[in-house]
Amino acid sequence: MTFKGESGHASMPFGKDNSIEKMSEAIIRINKYKMPYTIKFLKHLAKGLGVGFFQ
Repeated sequence: MTFKGESGHASMPFGKDNSIEKMSEAIIRINKYKMPYTIKFLKHLAKGLGVGFFQ
């Protein structure tokens, strides 16, 4: 990922188009995202682990 913004000093981070702030907000959003899972994926996983079919 690439983030663009104005450069600035850490002692005055507010009021600028700060790329570090954009990056931290993106990381928080990615961390909160819950990936959906499907039964199809779980069937393939079970088969790969050798535990057989389940319902």
